[in-house]
Amino acid sequence: MRIYLLSLIFFLLSSFAYSQVDSNAVVIEDEIIDSLDNSEDYQEEEIKEESESVIDFMLSPTLGFNLQSTSYERGEETISAQWLGSLRSKLDIYGNTFNFNSSVTAQYGQIISKEETPVTTQDNLMVSIMPSMSLFEKLQLRLFLDNVLQTSMDSKDNYGNPISFLDPAYLYHTLFVGQDYNWANDENTSSFKIIYGVGYAVQQTYTDKYVLEENKDFIIDDNNPLSDVQSHFTLETGYSGILKFTYDTMLADDFSFYTDFSIAAITKDSFFEDVSKVSVNGVFFTSLKYKYFSLQYSANMTYDEQIYSHRQLEQTLVFGFTHTFNF
Repeated sequence: MRIYLLSLIFFLLSSFAYSQVDSNAVVIEDEIIDSLDNSEDYQEEEIKEESESVIDFMLSPTLGFNLQSTSYERGEETISAQWLGSLRSKLDIYGNTFNFNSSVTAQYGQIISKEETPVTTQDNLMVSIMPSMSLFEKLQLRLFLDNVLQTSMDSKDNYGNPISFLDPAYLYHTLFVGQDYNWANDENTSSFKIIYGVGYAVQQTYTDKYVLEENKDFIIDDNNPLSDVQSHFTLETGYSGILKFTYDTMLADDFSFYTDFSIAAITKDSFFEDVSKVSVNGVFFTSLKYKYFSLQYSANMTYDEQIYSHRQLEQTLVFGFTHTFNF
């Protein structure tokens, strides 16, 4: 009887111990499964975050005025008003391999007086579309395709030459290898961006009634129409170098500083015999902004003997109203 009792107690103890081990194993197994599930979820979230694109959009219109009064000894007085409107817009999309950068810059201004017809002081329209892809991630090298359209919107330029929208129009295609570097501080109050590289470019010039500088010595009339002197499309190719720079910072509450600079140079056929055979286009813009008021300076520089016989530089300093939309 005592043997049966001891056997029963031993059986109960062993069953209880086995049930504890089995329940602990189940708990450990459940914890391992939960850990694996959490790890998979984390990896999926990490991959999703890495694959998501970053989109930046900026739109900044500006309008400035200047009123001038001039008095002469003979009692005459002239009053003139100068206005300048500008629009700057950017759309940037950043991904793991492919990036897309685009911008639109438009400036137009006039001096208006009662005695004279309006005189255009600024007239520029520039559209840039530049996709890129990563080539060598370790070297941080990218392949860029920069497409730039440059034209005017008025009927005459600052030198009195007859022009119109897309007449003339300058279209640049540049395939280059370079680097794209971006930086921003932890507070996201300052940012810096630079793109630079070298490559090969194609420059297209479209004209309808506009006479290129190299053809202005010809007499254009019914007996010698412009179509006999120059074609509507002119194509040039050459090596190219590009530099684009942007810096933006908050100096104080509602007080910011912004600067943007870009320059592109394209060599022409006889560049190695004559270094003046080159096309250079540069745009510089900087502004100080406090709330809705801004002081802006812009400069557009063009050097191309096909367009003008000398360097063309347009500078503007304007105080006006502005607002920047960021999305």
